[in-house]
Amino acid sequence: RFVLDGPGAQTVSFYTPGATSQRFWDLEIDNSAGVTFISDVYVNQDLVMTSGTVGGTRTTYIGGDLVEVLGGNQYQVQGASFSGDPALPASVQSNVTFTGTKILAANLEVLGNLTVTGSLDIATDTLLVTGNFNTTGSGTLTMATPTAVLGVDGGAAFNGGSTTGLLTDGVIYAGGNVSTDCCVSTSLAPSGNHRFVLDGPGAQTVSFYTPGATSQRFWDLEIDNSAGVTFRRLWAGGSSMREPLRRWPATC
Repeated sequence: RFVLDGPGAQTVSFYTPGATSQRFWDLEIDNSAGVTFISDVYVNQDLVMTSGTVGGTRTTYIGGDLVEVLGGNQYQVQGASFSGDPALPASVQSNVTFTGTKILAANLEVLGNLTVTGSLDIATDTLLVTGNFNTTGSGTLTMATPTAVLGVDGGAAFNGGSTTGLLTDGVIYAGGNVSTDCCVSTSLAPSGNHRFVLDGPGAQTVSFYTPGATSQRFWDLEIDNSAGVTFRRLWAGGSSMREPLRRWPATC
């Protein structure tokens, strides 16, 4: 375990950071004056914020949990990449990436962008993203319960792996544009009771690269946007396309 507990502000800078090179194992920050990460930083196990904040414009790669003892967004580094199934604070102020298998165990708010290159299961919880949501590479999203909610203030891009059989229930609220790319034809392939709501504060567009009843599609779609929505390529495969029923709460 490595503890940063200086009487004044501290910095961390690694010349060759990496999971198998220059790194921390378990890292604790207990410095009320604050710590700044100058370079990318790898923490192969847990990062524990006992006091103070940590900031920086690079990315921290965390193999275990992110713990904020005092709360209030003590972690403020621009990027946070998680390779496991970490325990997280209720709110993370960073651009977050999940590269492993993450199953939500509680509600989570990401104050930034969220990228999934592994797998993310919202389970029975609510995930709010104030920036953009993106699946890429082989990344997938799972929503399989009625209480699963994904609220995205920005755009939602489904450019990852196949979601066939993964999006069977729950609701996605998108405030920005919705898109897919050409790599996997079923990167957005909901079914069952899944619902998608377009309720942005401004005009939105929907663009599917390979739309179809068995490829990129919506299941149930609700439009609740007074500024309007433009469809470029689209397939709604469920029971209906609906216009305004209800909005995502204004606190989203």
